Amino acid sequence: MKKQLALLIAASLAVAMSAKAAPTIINFDDLPNHTIVTNQYSGVSFSSDGGNVLEVISFPFASSAPNIVAGNNTNGFADVIINFDTPVNALSFDAIGVNNAGTVGLIDIYQNNSFTATVNLLGQGTVLVPDYVDLSAYSDVTGIKIYSITDLLGYGYDNFQFTPGAVPEPSTIALAGFGIAGFIAARRRK
Repeated sequence: MKKQLALLIAASLAVAMSAKAAPTIINFDDLPNHTIVTNQYSGVSFSSDGGNVLEVISFPFASSAPNIVAGNNTNGFADVIINFDTPVNALSFDAIGVNNAGTVGLIDIYQNNSFTATVNLLGQGTVLVPDYVDLSAYSDVTGIKIYSITDLLGYGYDNFQFTPGAVPEPSTIALAGFGIAGFIAARRRK
């Protein structure tokens, strides 16, 4: 009986701790054209630097038409800064309107609020086909900065997708606590 109880508790803990959250997708289609994007999405903030802003633009060739987000400035080179309130995993997005092939920009990646790496933003030179940017090799991402854009018209971005990092939900913590308490109670009965 005790072994069965211990196995049941262990199985319950394994299921509770392995539950995965559904991915979050931000595609800007819920915002009107020309909206300045800042903190409209829970747990995520968008910004730029140098007095630039990020704006929703209707773009018929977006990966999830009609909208993308792009820098609104005079030279088309606005940096894109994205910060997450809690770490995220499996981060990816689409770069839209990339005219050139090869390295067309840079992306700084921050994990647990510390700078980790700079990776190249690679373009395929097919302006009407979105370029998929996969940053899923990095876990616990708390921010990215996209900068040093080489295209004279700049780029837009769409379909930011990510999953929450490994932060247990209160119900998971409670279930784990009950499991541990049951395990201790079963051991004391010996």
